Amino acid sequence: MRHALIAAAILCFPLTALAQTAEGNATALAGVDNLDGPTATVVLQSGGVGEHRFGVRVRAGLSEYRLIGGHLTDDATTLEAAGRAYWSLLDRGRSRFSLLTEVGARAILSNVDTPAGDQSIALTVRASPTFTHELDDRLDLFAAIHIDVDTALSPEVELDVLALPTEVGVRFWATPNLALTATGMIGGAFGYGGDGAKVRYGANVGVEYAFDASRARAEDTGERGDIGAFVDTGWRGYAIGNHLSHGPEVRAGVLLFGGWLKAGVGFMSRPGPLNPQEFTLDTSESPYDGKDTLQLRSDGATFGLVVAPTIPINDALSLEIPLLIGQAGYGFYLQPEDRDTPDDRRVSAWENEMMDGRDAGFALGIDVGARLKVTIPGAEWVKPMVGVHYLATPGYDAFLASDYSGFSGVAGVELSVF
Repeated sequence: MRHALIAAAILCFPLTALAQTAEGNATALAGVDNLDGPTATVVLQSGGVGEHRFGVRVRAGLSEYRLIGGHLTDDATTLEAAGRAYWSLLDRGRSRFSLLTEVGARAILSNVDTPAGDQSIALTVRASPTFTHELDDRLDLFAAIHIDVDTALSPEVELDVLALPTEVGVRFWATPNLALTATGMIGGAFGYGGDGAKVRYGANVGVEYAFDASRARAEDTGERGDIGAFVDTGWRGYAIGNHLSHGPEVRAGVLLFGGWLKAGVGFMSRPGPLNPQEFTLDTSESPYDGKDTLQLRSDGATFGLVVAPTIPINDALSLEIPLLIGQAGYGFYLQPEDRDTPDDRRVSAWENEMMDGRDAGFALGIDVGARLKVTIPGAEWVKPMVGVHYLATPGYDAFLASDYSGFSGVAGVELSVF
């Protein structure tokens, strides 16, 4: 009850500033996600559409999968507060590309003790390339790639959460001032040396109030610049690591030479909770909780720099040849029903011991592919695409796999601004 009262007080704080805000917007959201359970969020921002915006976000949740010092608590309150800035980078008629940045703090207040205590404080940092398009005078579509890095400061300094979810949402303006919003997100996650959540997903619904009631946009003249920006989001089906799997993919960056070349960053993940494939670990020489064998799952990701020449075929089709070079990391972990360890040691310590310190492998990741993109007349800002890729992981070695290379197929969309 005490934690809930603290959460309510923090959520109400930004609302005291509403009467003093002449231009900007306020958003109230109710949601649910796999880490914080049911959540409530309030965002207050200054500035108008197409401008740099500055503000604050506060959030409270009833934790379902948070860790304190690497130990799980499923009965806790999560409180978050962050300063934020939206940097308007490209504004072309009804399409906009911006970068959201946030720095803040998060507290976990557990109602049950863990071997590391009942409280945790973390520094939170977020960077989000964001695409917005006004479908008509009332309806907006937006998509963002969130790069979330949460670093625990107590009880010890450690990476708490590294997550890269893609969020897609709509905003419907019921009146010139009031909008209804709905969003959903999903992406890979990692933390506490593999003890944290393997995936991040959730959804929100809410209301947004614009104080200046101004959504007037410049008419889209169809003129294109030499430099643009893009956000790609898609889903991959993998035949890597000698088995079948799937997971999300995101890419963001700049379009050069009128769209002939893409350059940016890319991330593709293979979340274990979304894939049923199991891998058998023999523990007969070192029984784990009385078991001689364990069925493990695998998760991991590849991320790096992307360049992609694009070759027009005709007015509707173009061929993209993307190359990603970066880091590949894939590993194996105990399933939820086996994560209650025989002692107070963290699960990752047991995984390292039973797999000779090679529960995961890291290597150079080289991903090359070919993608066919479709340009829709009158909607050039969105380009559906399909493609095939090959991922090479030279130098990869883990206890249960000596290679994680293979082919994959992808389907998704490119959202771009020129």
